[in-house]
Amino acid sequence: MDLGLTGQVVLITGGSKGIGLACAHAFAVEGARIAIASRSADNLQVSARWLQQQGHAVRTVAADLLHAKDAEAIVRNVKAALRPVDMLLSTAGAAQRTPPFELTAADWHAAMDAMYFTIIHATQAVLAGLGPRSRQHRQRGGRRPAETALTRRTTSAFKAYATHARTHWSSATACV
Repeated sequence: MDLGLTGQVVLITGGSKGIGLACAHAFAVEGARIAIASRSADNLQVSARWLQQQGHAVRTVAADLLHAKDAEAIVRNVKAALRPVDMLLSTAGAAQRTPPFELTAADWHAAMDAMYFTIIHATQAVLAGLGPRSRQHRQRGGRRPAETALTRRTTSAFKAYATHARTHWSSATACV
């Protein structure tokens, strides 16, 4: 199935395991050039080896997206190695498994940092890297935001992957 992803540069944060790794594989199967980011260099090494065994090239970047400067470094690294990022899929962030009545305000703040601000930092870094490409789209009369087209292509990619891998659909859609 051709979803029009061939040659597109896709950055997946939290891409070294779980849903992020499954999504990286799905994009690679569709011909995208993939880069995965994670805090753990060890996890990245294991994941890269697995993706390479599947026949896919992958760029890995170890960084902590709690820090905006790390997000900017990831985007610079991917741009230097592949080219500017076309698509961003954020699956980074860890959830603390604590009964709700035991959570403190500090726990809630830490959760927002891990689950929300990691996405903000990555998104801002990618958008800053779009620069002229984004302006050219608007100048050509582009009415549909790039993220709408991205969402449609991403959803199609995961539907195809879920069908191909015979995985449970709800697991695959969690990364969209």
